[in-house]
Amino acid sequence: MDIYNILRSAGAYVYIGLSVIGAFLKMIGERLYEAVMSIPFPTVMKLFGNPVTNKIVFGVVAAYILAINIAALCMFVSDKKKAKSKQYRTPEKTLLRVCVLGGAIGGMIGMSIARHKTNVAKFKMTIPALFIIQLIVYSMALGFLGFWAFF
Repeated sequence: MDIYNILRSAGAYVYIGLSVIGAFLKMIGERLYEAVMSIPFPTVMKLFGNPVTNKIVFGVVAAYILAINIAALCMFVSDKKKAKSKQYRTPEKTLLRVCVLGGAIGGMIGMSIARHKTNVAKFKMTIPALFIIQLIVYSMALGFLGFWAFF
């Protein structure tokens, strides 16, 4: 069997695998769409009809955003101190995970304050991109929740 036939059969398997994944994602998307469209609109409006509940939801979301960003900032600064003193370090996967879960703003500030992980390519690319995305998402989410909570 020559290399051409091997690559051809491997390509066929990749194509089959990708088509199965595509069909699965399409099915999931259709089910999510049906689930969201089956919710009556007035039920969604009732969720934001109680001013006390709105303020609680706004406070919980704002507290989560603040806490995860402070945690990310502290983790970056702590990891820099551990790196200087040759102690056990926080794994890069953990730092990135905290940033993905909402702490990219704190991670970005921690990177600049502690001058930590600024030369690592995956941090140079990922954290600023997450920073921009989360800044947009947070402003939209807090703006929406703030509107329902305070107006």
